[in-house]
Amino acid sequence: MNLKKIDKSLIYILLYLFSLFFYKPITTHPFFTPHNLEIAFDSYIPFISKFIVVYNSYFFFLMSFGIYLYIKDKNLSNIFFSSLIFAQIIAYIIFIFYPTDISSVRPIITDTDIFSRLVKRTYAIDTIYDGLPSLHTSSMTILILSVIYSKINKYYKPILIIYSILIIATTVLVKQHVFVDIPAGIILGILSFYLSKYLIFRKNTKYDAKTS
Repeated sequence: MNLKKIDKSLIYILLYLFSLFFYKPITTHPFFTPHNLEIAFDSYIPFISKFIVVYNSYFFFLMSFGIYLYIKDKNLSNIFFSSLIFAQIIAYIIFIFYPTDISSVRPIITDTDIFSRLVKRTYAIDTIYDGLPSLHTSSMTILILSVIYSKINKYYKPILIIYSILIIATTVLVKQHVFVDIPAGIILGILSFYLSKYLIFRKNTKYDAKTS
């Protein structure tokens, strides 16, 4: 067992977790005038409170997959977590210089069922100035690409990918984002993944071809 390699992989995980501590200070109050990116299409997207359960499963799902990679495939684990770090840093820069305000799409919650209460709690915790790009979307895009390149059983891959896409969809179904935040998040996820794969780990040719 290569202890040095394990330590390196663990460092990437810890660095990613550390990067999350900057989220609140950066997004609580905008540094510049926030922009409203709501478009006409957003009004056609329904609000479905039940999807808040899927939306809030995001971090558990992300870290469970990351820990699986850490145990099974250190090289891909390094790419996965360094990609998340890249995405986090780039998103923070955008949040600072181009803040967006998503408050216009958030509904007033009057129902008292458990899902509505979860939505209200999520709204209270999350800020409204971190819309573009969607970090839920960028993280799930990185996870999807990692699944594609992984050696996970081919029967499990579609399940992981479909659930990741569902999480992306929930960002607008629970009105935590406007539609344009999704393509921005996808672009950020793809950019971060291949930036990590080809720049940081360019000497490692193991993932030059997709594995089955």
